Amino acid sequence: MISIVLGIQYTVGTPLASFIGALITIMVVYFLGTHGHQSSTHTLLLAGIITSSFLSAIIIFLQTYLSGRQLQQITFWLLGDFSSIDVPHLRLIFAAILVCSETDTTCPKVAGASARTIRST
Repeated sequence: MISIVLGIQYTVGTPLASFIGALITIMVVYFLGTHGHQSSTHTLLLAGIITSSFLSAIIIFLQTYLSGRQLQQITFWLLGDFSSIDVPHLRLIFAAILVCSETDTTCPKVAGASARTIRST
């Protein structure tokens, strides 16, 4: 979202800035959730909730502060905007979905059940 506010190129800048922001967020949650070299699940979970609440407040502030085109871009981006995706990107996404839906070995197991088990129920 910061890349949209700053006007960095939307097709490359926003995903790159989002990835960097996600990495920073993971580091912050880990820093807040560890004591020395020890961490517990509960502490990491609470650190994640605190960080999520803080970042949500920043998003709401930006939505209140901005107007016009930037507000529209941020709203569409938060809702999952596909306007900047072209055909080669769609082919890659559909190929990944197809591979993960047809093979049990390439997709991670979810709570002890494979993707094929979940899909058949």
